[in-house]
Amino acid sequence: MNIKIGEKIKELRKKYSITQDKFSEYLGVTSQAVSRWENGTCYPDVDLFPSIANFFNITIDELFESDRTQKRQKDLTWEIYQKSAHGYIDDAIILAREALREIPNNYKIMYELKNVLFYKDAIGNKDEIISLAKRILEDSREEGDIRYGTMQTMALTYFKSGEDEKAKEIIKNLPSIFCAQETMMPSVTKGDEKVLHIMREIFYTSECLYNAVKNLAYQDYDFCGKDSSIPKEKQKIMIQEKTIQILKIIYDDGNFGFYNHRIAFRYEEMAKNYILLNEYNQAFECLEKAADHLIAYEQCADDETEFTAILVSQIPNPPGHMHDKPSNMTYDFIHDNLLKDDVYIAVKDHERFKAVIDKLTPYAKIEQYEKP
Repeated sequence: MNIKIGEKIKELRKKYSITQDKFSEYLGVTSQAVSRWENGTCYPDVDLFPSIANFFNITIDELFESDRTQKRQKDLTWEIYQKSAHGYIDDAIILAREALREIPNNYKIMYELKNVLFYKDAIGNKDEIISLAKRILEDSREEGDIRYGTMQTMALTYFKSGEDEKAKEIIKNLPSIFCAQETMMPSVTKGDEKVLHIMREIFYTSECLYNAVKNLAYQDYDFCGKDSSIPKEKQKIMIQEKTIQILKIIYDDGNFGFYNHRIAFRYEEMAKNYILLNEYNQAFECLEKAADHLIAYEQCADDETEFTAILVSQIPNPPGHMHDKPSNMTYDFIHDNLLKDDVYIAVKDHERFKAVIDKLTPYAKIEQYEKP
């Protein structure tokens, strides 16, 4: 059994708002000893177990429960993530709040809750998001993705709320891309392990580059200069094309896996800009390519096999990301984009536009996630 009695003591002590000083006084030990237990550097003497259990009015068996609690925490965290990733944001929030009432000091559950609160309404949920973020950063010993992800969400929440300087100060404390785990690991590994880490670096670096170029295309900016004869819409198309080229360089065998849907949405953005330029044939070509990639995505949406392109052949095809709703991607593409966006009014009655919708409809799932 994986016993983590120090974590259990800390969880109970915080649940009942008991200070280390008060708890140590009851047991007749120093507060430093309690701190060492909670940090996992040592265990309480066996003779103290009955007193610790009595203090919290629990049995010794309950004091030592660990594996069962950890499994319950892991299951809850995964279910919250799944609900959120599949678009059930309100259900995810309800479940996360209930989970925190059951396990008050679980920082992974706090992490998932602050994420879904941010995606639902960062400004409206600002106070709760910041409160959760501060608890994770100040009270927990969580490191890595949880700590840095919390800092990112906190900074973005401040930024969306108009507190730009607070956002910048938090971001300044994040590590540079050149000091990231993915960047440094190839330098300290050998053989097959080194190859794997180099591929991971390629995978994550290409993801960062893709996102940066994609975000550039959304800016209202004249990239070619004021004297350029190239309209802004065309400039945006040129930049969106670059995002697709980045993915084609990495996944050069055409097996894009999960990234098919991202290519589809880049083609859709290009189509909208072509419509604004009244270049309808090019717009339809882009929508048709978008449809092909969405269908390819639907056919491998749950695929967890490795990619086959030479640069990333040991990297698994990720079936879902937090920012995407994998089960209803095509449904949303039709109903939230093609049928709702005003830019398509000019072409909504055209046969090629209707043909794209007809082609995608058999793949447009309303939902797949089974709610309990």
